Parts: sequence; C-alpha cells; structure tokens
Amino acid sequence: METVVKKWGNSLGIRIPSNLVKKYSINDGSIVEFVPKKEGIVLIPKSKKLRLVEMLAKISPENLHSEEDFGENIGNEVW
Repeated sequence: METVVKKWGNSLGIRIPSNLVKKYSINDGSIVEFVPKKEGIVLIPKSKKLRLVEMLAKISPENLHSEEDFGENIGNEVW
C-alpha cells in the first residue's frame, strides 16, 4: 500500500487509508508513535487511556483541588 507525503504547514503529513483507520480504530485526534527502524519508520497507534502513573504526573499545585465534604456517612463508606 502506498500514499503520498504532502506539505502541511511547516511539517509533512500522510493520509492513512480508510481500511487501516477502521482496522486499528484510528480517529481524528488519535495518538500515534513513530518508531524508527533500520528498514524505515513504523507507525504504532497508541491508546488514549492514560495509566495511573501518567495521570498522577499531571497533578500540580495549580490544578490540585481541595477536599470536599459530602456530609455524614450513610452506608458502608470506607475512610
């Protein structure tokens, strides 16, 4: 399968054929990884699901909210 590389602003872009888009569940905004290999470049679709360690790494003093009080315990809440 072949495609043509096109200028896109200051970068270059490629179009991904629709059969591959469907097969690998690629959508507008999907994250892909370019892996350089001796033979060429491998394009790997990545999951948007972040791991806990990645989510925790994004916490900063600016986006950390304070505790919330949801009232008295009603059932079997764990504290």
